[in-house]
Amino acid sequence: MAGTSDLGGSMNASDIDLKAPVFGDHPNSWRSPDDLADAFVLAWSLESVERAKIDPRDPYSANVNLALPPRFRFDTLGLLIQQVPGDTSSSATHRGRLTCLALVWRLFEQLNQEWCLQVGDFGQYSLALAQATRGSHELGGVFSGLSGNFARCLLSDRIHRASSGSLALTRAESWFVTGRQDLLAPGPVEGVPFTIAGASIPVPLTWDAFVLSVWSTARVLVQRNSAEQYIAKYADRASTLLDILDDGAERIAAYQRGAPWQMQGRTWAMTFDSWPQ
Repeated sequence: MAGTSDLGGSMNASDIDLKAPVFGDHPNSWRSPDDLADAFVLAWSLESVERAKIDPRDPYSANVNLALPPRFRFDTLGLLIQQVPGDTSSSATHRGRLTCLALVWRLFEQLNQEWCLQVGDFGQYSLALAQATRGSHELGGVFSGLSGNFARCLLSDRIHRASSGSLALTRAESWFVTGRQDLLAPGPVEGVPFTIAGASIPVPLTWDAFVLSVWSTARVLVQRNSAEQYIAKYADRASTLLDILDDGAERIAAYQRGAPWQMQGRTWAMTFDSWPQ
């Protein structure tokens, strides 16, 4: 990925190749941010179909959650991108940062087919920004009913650049690309320095921030298109993905059976890995 090691000056969006194989320790077909983005979209597509089979009238009820097969009940992919609590180093955040960026930029391209943002069109800019940043409990937002502050704010940054005609990445986007710690906003919990409608809004880099935003964006993409469309598009990857989800579910279940409750969840993200051999 060009330019990810040193910002020097400003970075341009044209410098960024999210299809480039930047995860050298991953197996083939899993080495780019786009590869991981595809995996989350496909995983949610498969899960949403399974949920509809269990209860088509209320596929997101607590009863459905309990009835899901283990591959969908445990969040294998989420653990792969989860940040280790308190570790803001580039290596600790690289999967989450780049996967989130790839998904949000992908979503923007779809949304902008409707928004048709033009430089200087403040009306369209205001409309798009309102839809992107509306809270999870507010109707009419891109992420209505979903969590994911990173996704909202990244989408806001992308809307701003489209409306201003700028190719230069924002400071927050530059952090998502590089992971440079000097770009973060200081505080009790370091934050990603977003600017929304001219206001500085540092979003805390909490342990679950990437997971919530990545899954929320994947869900919006599936809702906007269809699970069947993505399952057909990534059919050649489904078998490998399900193997990863099944293997991860077995490991997580075994760990939870054997570990004290204080050690479950976040702590295991420090060592969790589940890739096809």
